Amino acid sequence: IISLRFSKAFTTSELQFKELKETYQAYRGEIIDRVHAEEALNESEKKYRSILNSMEDGYYEVDLAGNLTFANPAFCRHLGYSKEALVGMNNRQYMTEDTAQNVFKTFNEVYRTGKPALASDWETVTKDGTRKFVECSVALIRDSKGQPTGFRGVGRDITERKQIEEALRASKSLFDATGRMARVGGWELDVETLEVRWTEEIYRIHEVPLNQKPSLQEAINFFHPAERERLTQAIQRALDQGEPYDLELRFITAQGRHLWTHTICHPQTQAGKT
Repeated sequence: IISLRFSKAFTTSELQFKELKETYQAYRGEIIDRVHAEEALNESEKKYRSILNSMEDGYYEVDLAGNLTFANPAFCRHLGYSKEALVGMNNRQYMTEDTAQNVFKTFNEVYRTGKPALASDWETVTKDGTRKFVECSVALIRDSKGQPTGFRGVGRDITERKQIEEALRASKSLFDATGRMARVGGWELDVETLEVRWTEEIYRIHEVPLNQKPSLQEAINFFHPAERERLTQAIQRALDQGEPYDLELRFITAQGRHLWTHTICHPQTQAGKT
């Protein structure tokens, strides 16, 4: 009887030990999985921060009120502030008043729709007062429950591009003014669409309203019928071989006047135009 009781007690103890061991192993496995997940998350976070720190474009994060909560080095360099000085700063403090209003509208739209947005021509003010232009993306930041907590995005400095565009506009205005005084006009042909673009003086010479956008054939038809084939061949050689031409041709204005014109073409391959 004693032997049987001992055996039964021993069997019960074994079962308890087995259950305890299985529970421990399951718990241990869960801990290991959690540790691995945290390690993977930390590694991912390091890579994420490393990418942000090495980016040439600025990256920012703000709360719903527009206060900066994070800025990468490129963003700090753009504005001339240290990271410590920028974090906590409201966007109105480093933007022009008009830009701040546009930012507010963009943030509201992104918050309302949940859809990212791309905004250009935002004017920022650096620490030393210099004004720069940026092109920025805006997207919502959400917490683990899906509730919006702020905004994030990437900003690119487009100041140089804006300066070039302004210089080109000024140059075009000067060219147009000079052309009007000298009765000289300029034209451009897009080889993909075969659309001809004229300066204002060309429109005046041809006596055509400024809102008309002639095709290549329509432009050729302004010339005297006896000149069209010679002009067409010259244009074709310019398109096919990049051969310039310098021709004196008769043309007929929209009002029916017959005039002589000196037309010069120098093919250019930039941006698919000639």
